[in-house]
Amino acid sequence: MHFCFPFINKKLTVIGPYYKYIIYIVFLATANQNRTTSKVVDVPFFYGRDDEDPYEWCRLFEAAFAANGWPDNRKIALAAGFLKEAARDWYEEDREKVISKLFRSKV
Repeated sequence: MHFCFPFINKKLTVIGPYYKYIIYIVFLATANQNRTTSKVVDVPFFYGRDDEDPYEWCRLFEAAFAANGWPDNRKIALAAGFLKEAARDWYEEDREKVISKLFRSKV
């Protein structure tokens, strides 16, 4: 397996035959830390049907948000991505009111 790292100084070859793999692991770890989203816990879609509780959905979203380690500055956008059909229409019509009602915590 060959990895290309054009930013690495050629003098690193003296470290030994495993330097490429060490650099690759560091590269992957850094990339993983810089990811803006990851998903450990799934969030159900919310459609706004009569049999759905928006406050329960918000609690589920908040729990998944915390478990997934998503950044605070993406909270609203991520939540909006799980709204479908009538719920999405409702959100689009009056974003500020929806946000203030459903996401009372710091966003």
